[in-house]
Amino acid sequence: MSIYTTRNMPELLSDRVNKLKPILCGKNRCPKFLKILDKHSTSYQKTDEFMRSPPNEVSILEVAPERELRTKVLGSSKEDIIADYKHGMKVGQKFLQRYGERLLAQRTSKLSMTG
Repeated sequence: MSIYTTRNMPELLSDRVNKLKPILCGKNRCPKFLKILDKHSTSYQKTDEFMRSPPNEVSILEVAPERELRTKVLGSSKEDIIADYKHGMKVGQKFLQRYGERLLAQRTSKLSMTG
């Protein structure tokens, strides 16, 4: 079985949450927000651990940026969006060069089994 995943950041989210904890907890701001963020971070970390050590019968293929994306939720410039788009195309092309034949073979195999 194969699992295909796409990430929008190259690093673990938990690293960022851990940096925020002293700031938010120290000033005792947004405790509910911090709990939500911490729960999300824990879930993300567990998923990351699974992906790094999947069961023997599972293979995981991942597409992820090689750098932090410049585009933000609000206030991104046209240049940032275009730069991230180009970076995504480059990463996607590398993924297909590396795994394209394997994916095509799996698809062809599944089609021949159903037809």
